[in-house]
Amino acid sequence: MSDPVAPVVASRPDRIAVPPASTVRRLVGRPVGAAWGDQRLLADLVDVADHDDPRPIAEVWYGAHARHPAWVIDGGTRVAADALAEHEQPGPLVKLLAAAGPLSIQVHPDAASARRRWDEEEAAGIPRDAPARRSADPLAKPELVRAVGSFRALCGFRPAVASRALLSALVPHGAEPLLEHLALGDAGLGSAVDALLRSDPASVGAILDAVAAGARDVLAASTEGSAAPEAMLERLAELALDLVERFPGDPGVLVALLLEDVDLAPGDTLFVAPGTPHAYLSGLAVEVMASSDNVLRGGMTTKPIDVDAFLEALDARAVGAPRTGTLPRRVDGSGWRRHIIPSDAFLIDEAEIDGVLLTERMGGCPSVVLCVSGEVEVSSAGSATIDLRAGGAALLAPGPTPVEVRGRGLVLHVGTARRPGAPSPVLSPEG
Repeated sequence: MSDPVAPVVASRPDRIAVPPASTVRRLVGRPVGAAWGDQRLLADLVDVADHDDPRPIAEVWYGAHARHPAWVIDGGTRVAADALAEHEQPGPLVKLLAAAGPLSIQVHPDAASARRRWDEEEAAGIPRDAPARRSADPLAKPELVRAVGSFRALCGFRPAVASRALLSALVPHGAEPLLEHLALGDAGLGSAVDALLRSDPASVGAILDAVAAGARDVLAASTEGSAAPEAMLERLAELALDLVERFPGDPGVLVALLLEDVDLAPGDTLFVAPGTPHAYLSGLAVEVMASSDNVLRGGMTTKPIDVDAFLEALDARAVGAPRTGTLPRRVDGSGWRRHIIPSDAFLIDEAEIDGVLLTERMGGCPSVVLCVSGEVEVSSAGSATIDLRAGGAALLAPGPTPVEVRGRGLVLHVGTARRPGAPSPVLSPEG
């Protein structure tokens, strides 16, 4: 390493002397544990010495969000990134996510509803350190997920006509109330989810029992080399049995069966807009999002579930898996490609580097360079050279001069177009 690591210092801004920012500084991701995590997928990407959670590592956070801030290293001093909030405007939140099992069925709020909910909680005097009853922050959380390995996700509603056909074949008897909603077409998706999540436990249990029985019958009758419609039904049956066993009596399982089931190959992406229902199932990916941890859960979790908030934020028009793509950066012809997303919350460039590339520093906030594979060096005049292997990251201070990335590997550069002087997305002590 080109810069030594000193012990972690206190993360309160009023107790730390932050030196003038170098253009390039090392950013050490914060490991986060969860029951669904797959630490094997992250074994070569994260230093487990920083992980004191008995649960497997599920995520690594590279950002300044107060819940799990990364660490910034400059001149041998290691500082929790949220301690820089008074001195810098932090950029988006970048995560590595490794799932061995399903995450919750969830949605993220839009900006207006996130702020309204936060203000209501403030007015009610709910302590900010009461996560079971309190929003993480007052911000929207649009996000992009980019597969690093094979990655499976449920995201966006399947068209109602397709769900009705599949579920009619999977559950010939016992799911009539759900099928009646789906008979209304896509206009019935919202009422279907509402009815499922508000049903009494006995009704939900009866439908889940019928789903499990139908799934077993489908799999018992399956043959190798099934035609496409039969293969889709068998895939749904396998998913249904897995979810029913993991989450007995949970109506979120039935919501999951209404969502698009997507396999992402390395490099494939999905954009999850606020309100889009989703649950990641398995695999390794990079997530990029606004600096927010606002999650509203509808099921399939041991964490707090808020059905009213979930349904209020749910966009029942979110039909289809929202895939995205990239375009070459024609401005500089440098080999970088920019992800095209329907949001101005963050910018994402990526490149397969074999040699030397220059990259601009983005907007008025710090940006993050994440090495996904290989080994690279990041440098700028007047700063130390930061060597990165897979899972390593560098924080770039805002400014006009480009930064050099040298080596061989897959690199993502994540930043924002936010203008200098715009409000910081990290909360001040007053909120």
